[in-house]
Amino acid sequence: MEEKLEFTIASRADLEKIYHLIEKTGWGETLEEINRCFTVSPFGFLLLSGEKAKEIIAVAWFVSYGSFGFIGMVVVEPDYRGMGIGQAIMEEALA
Repeated sequence: MEEKLEFTIASRADLEKIYHLIEKTGWGETLEEINRCFTVSPFGFLLLSGEKAKEIIAVAWFVSYGSFGFIGMVVVEPDYRGMGIGQAIMEEALA
């Protein structure tokens, strides 16, 4: 049976989990930098989590400035790479 994956918008309560995923993958953002991202875009972190483990599998940060915006900090848990998850979270962020 395939694990169900769920997209959610992160809250500041997810800050540590986001940081640990980013740290694990070597991106280098600090906890303070990620916290500042919440200040800039409080609803801007999109998470993809696994139903079974309740772990964060992927994260993307997006900011909208009305008619334009950007997506960054797209990170996928190493064990889940090569499965189309990066593409899936980008498509969800663009939706």
